[in-house]
Amino acid sequence: MEKITIASMPERFYAKNLMLKNKTLIYASVIVNNRCVKDVETKVKKGTEGYIVGNTNYNTVGRYEILKEKNLNSDYTHMVIKKNDTVDYDQENLNDSYTFYIFYNTFNELKDALYEKIDRYTSIPIKRSWIDYIYSKFEITYDVSDVEYINPERNNDTLKCKVIYFKKNELLNIVTTALKIGSLKISELGNNTSQELINIKGIDEYLNKYGDILCERIEKSFVPKFNPATDNYDLFTNFYDDACYYGGKNIYEAQKAVIQSVANNLKKNKFTIINGECGAGKTLISLGSIFSSYKNISGCTILIMCPSHILNEWKKEITALVPNSEIHVIRSITDLKKLDSKIRYKYRNTNLFLLISSESAKMSYKTMPCVKYSKLHQGFVCPECGQILTYDKFVKSQGRKRVYEKTKLDMTDFLTKTETKINRYCNNTIQIYDENKHEYYKKTCNAKLWGPINKNADNSKWVKISDEGWIMREHIDKIYTFLNATKKTKKDEALLLRLRELKEKINSKENIKSSCCEPRRFSIAKYIKRRYKGCIDYLILDEIQNLKGQDSDCGLAMCDLISATKKTIALTGTLINGYASSLFYLLFRLSPRLMIKNGYGYHSVGKFQIDYGVIEKNITYIDLKNKRTVPKPLPGISPLLFTDFLLDNTVFVSLSDMTEGLPEYKEIPYAVEMDEDLRTYYNLLENQFRDMYSAHSRTMQSSLGMYIKNMYMYLDMPYNCEPVLDKETGKAVLQPQDLGPGLRNKERALINLVKSKKALGEKVLVYYQYTNKVDVAEKITNALNQEGIKAVEMTSTNPKRSEDRSTWIHNQVHNKNVDVIICNPKLVETGLNLIDFVNIIFYETNYNLFTLRQASRRSYRLNQTHPINVYFMYYENTVQEQTIALMASKLQAALTLEGNFFNEDSLGAMADSQDFLAAVASSVVRGIENKVDVDVFNKNNNINNSKIKGEKKEHVRIEQHKLLEPVRIINNLECLSKSKKNKNIFDINFISKIFSDDINLYNLNIK
Repeated sequence: MEKITIASMPERFYAKNLMLKNKTLIYASVIVNNRCVKDVETKVKKGTEGYIVGNTNYNTVGRYEILKEKNLNSDYTHMVIKKNDTVDYDQENLNDSYTFYIFYNTFNELKDALYEKIDRYTSIPIKRSWIDYIYSKFEITYDVSDVEYINPERNNDTLKCKVIYFKKNELLNIVTTALKIGSLKISELGNNTSQELINIKGIDEYLNKYGDILCERIEKSFVPKFNPATDNYDLFTNFYDDACYYGGKNIYEAQKAVIQSVANNLKKNKFTIINGECGAGKTLISLGSIFSSYKNISGCTILIMCPSHILNEWKKEITALVPNSEIHVIRSITDLKKLDSKIRYKYRNTNLFLLISSESAKMSYKTMPCVKYSKLHQGFVCPECGQILTYDKFVKSQGRKRVYEKTKLDMTDFLTKTETKINRYCNNTIQIYDENKHEYYKKTCNAKLWGPINKNADNSKWVKISDEGWIMREHIDKIYTFLNATKKTKKDEALLLRLRELKEKINSKENIKSSCCEPRRFSIAKYIKRRYKGCIDYLILDEIQNLKGQDSDCGLAMCDLISATKKTIALTGTLINGYASSLFYLLFRLSPRLMIKNGYGYHSVGKFQIDYGVIEKNITYIDLKNKRTVPKPLPGISPLLFTDFLLDNTVFVSLSDMTEGLPEYKEIPYAVEMDEDLRTYYNLLENQFRDMYSAHSRTMQSSLGMYIKNMYMYLDMPYNCEPVLDKETGKAVLQPQDLGPGLRNKERALINLVKSKKALGEKVLVYYQYTNKVDVAEKITNALNQEGIKAVEMTSTNPKRSEDRSTWIHNQVHNKNVDVIICNPKLVETGLNLIDFVNIIFYETNYNLFTLRQASRRSYRLNQTHPINVYFMYYENTVQEQTIALMASKLQAALTLEGNFFNEDSLGAMADSQDFLAAVASSVVRGIENKVDVDVFNKNNNINNSKIKGEKKEHVRIEQHKLLEPVRIINNLECLSKSKKNKNIFDINFISKIFSDDINLYNLNIK
């Protein structure tokens, strides 16, 4: 046994095996006294403490895996410390570096381990038979080395270790070169041609021939959580079915199957995501899943967080569906205190429902900086440790290392809370004296630099300058002088303007409005976490797509509530907004262990987007030798995201799964010809934009959205037009011609369309896009009323409370006999059932695909008995037509991702990951190229109707989306080789039998 000393700990330990390289510990098998086990773990994980073997100092840098086994017959524990593999992510060049530590006894074990690590950590697909060739190339060209192995019993121990270091592009070059010269083969055939697919052209023909085979293998490979064809429903699921039936609700067979599958999933997992189409009954399903999975004699406690405007909808649904229930709406901590005894009582007979709006849950106290400024050291000082506040600022890269330097927080570093810990916590190192061990040890201060605003404290030294930003009074003059003398960005200009206003108020001795009179409040979500953790059985999170932000208050409230409850059910109608990153923080809050297990930290959203999304590399050349690569996220999602993170905990359900008898649903493009004067001046405006873009294409990239929106608004309001200003210079670059108010062709077309619907006795819902910028809503409301059509506008302040919107709409329709309601689609996109409005008109089209999809389905419900018509109005040959055409293409792509496969064009649309406004601008610059294709809308309508009217009903289960994998997998072959659970089906060995060209297949895979 070799004696070793760990750091400055007085205890000596005995190591049987010890592997070291470059004075870094790789592997150790150590006998440790039980009372020192935690200390050893702490020091190893910190990675800064030294190891002494004999007279030599070593260290632990990086992450380690620690295995422990306690000896019950002694006071010692056997610990095995192993170095973990490391991956250095290159965000700029996308050329990650890998260091693998492989422990093995035989050479076959080494090759097997290398294959598994490459398959796990890299996105480059390889076959198992290639590993011999790859390893030989590694040995010849790259860093493959044995580790120095210190072991007194070396002859008796055959454990070995290889350290392999390489870069992603190096491995890619090895494989692609070998494929080109024929050293590696994808196909097992002797030649590179597969006769089976020699006559197949395109995805359609491929799926027609091999779709059944793929689906059959998928069905054999995956076992669903519940299969209604072979499994029986639980007793409590049948109870819930009976209760709903006698309460006047008829549960569809597909809904019942989903309830059972979710209940089965909650037995093993802590959360389930229900992704249901609008109107598919997500509320009914979530309540039934709780009823089916709870199965205790006593009543359960359910917490529901939802948008405020659907609180009343939830109350109605719970009252109708759940027997023996007690419902309380929580608006303050006082409401919780009144229910304290009920929440804590374990033997309650009733089911207690606590409803809280996401707006109420997030409300908390306001904060301000609690640091002091030292004139002596010219920097901010930590309020606890008293040291100057610094952060690590990136300077440059030296090979594989990134060089940082300590930099003091300057006078503007508290203008906003940063996403990182730069101005949130003190990261200084302090020494703490341990009285028990009579020694000092080091730790990070981590003192909070922001604290609650105290109304009674003297906060006159700080001035609030934005929603959450602060600045010290004594620094106003210095910052103003500095900014005034330097080249300013747009943010600097806004700050300079605000500082100028503050200086004028101070000079005139005017009282600056104090922010110290903020209301005293504590976050309800945090209160629930602290007070009732373990007392709440289930949490239902409705519309979770609104909680996806990294530092959004609603998202943080969601995190607190999840940690306070035992099981979570998350509901959404649009889980993904087109970007892989939109799921990152949702997944991290629902299942942090799963994300950490896959190698992601809380701030690894960029890596997640690279691994599962689409990025665009923008290269800027600083000079002839140096360049900077900035990755830009684009819409697009790898199917691997579903298999790795959603497969085991997500159920997809749509209206077409419920019934064969839903009424017809049509989406209809409604083209309008422009007035002569409008056409003349709009074309002039468009030509000005095109000429300006041709001359200044680079500088205009960041302003394309602004120009397109202004051109769009001009068509509906060609009067009171303000000039379009350049962001940098502030000069007018576009000046639309003022044509004066008055009705134009689009307003007249709207009036005629509404008149025809009123004649049939039908109600109409009209959407407009731009609020507080144009008077479109007021204009069309007055125009309709003048024509004898009773129209009213709903705004964010009318009704006053968002939770009263449903009641307000019902009152307008049934009591005041209103014919038309006009609103922004954002106000009704979630939760509301507007079955009275069988005609929906998008007077202006929303740029957000998911808002458009949600808002267009407000009246398409299971209890709807009338056909639904959704109209998209636009002026022909304008930017409005561009918007409609591109939105139709994106909608087709989104439906393809959800399994509604149309044809190869839909896959092409899914692969088209260009930014939406940039795509519109690009079409305008090239001249109008995208026309609204009525056939695209007809395809969507025919697909929907054919699925609804089909004779065969498909049962929905927790793995329903697995049946969609063939479509997704053929479009993205990387999924085939990366998916762990699909290894026996979706790998290159299987695909190689039906693809002909090895090199093209591999290039497609990498692409």
